[in-house]
Amino acid sequence: MKKLSSSIESYIRALCPDADKLIASTKRNANYVEGIRTVWKDELAAKMILEHTNAFYIREDDRPKKGMFKDRPYILCEICIDDPAIRSEVDTRRELLTLALKKSGLSFDELIIKPARRGMRDRHPFKDPTR
Repeated sequence: MKKLSSSIESYIRALCPDADKLIASTKRNANYVEGIRTVWKDELAAKMILEHTNAFYIREDDRPKKGMFKDRPYILCEICIDDPAIRSEVDTRRELLTLALKKSGLSFDELIIKPARRGMRDRHPFKDPTR
């Protein structure tokens, strides 16, 4: 018997040609939420961090590289957070968050925590819609 999730993924792929990107992005976002909740056991703290997260990306670094590994892709995990105090808290537990994200299935070389700027501050993909 086919799993419901695989049936939904097949249906989405049939509707949208970029469905693979959408599905991968949704899985990465779910892994991010899981990683935050693993590091911050207090539900209120985890919720606050997620509400102030404006973007979560995993992408290849396009800057030129030198050295013997210059041809190897270097993968960045970027988190944009609008509140300086929360950004500082996430930065304090950066290594624990890196381990939690990698344990949840994400693969990257470096975790970068960035301030949200301009229009990015209006995005809240992890905010609870019931609030």
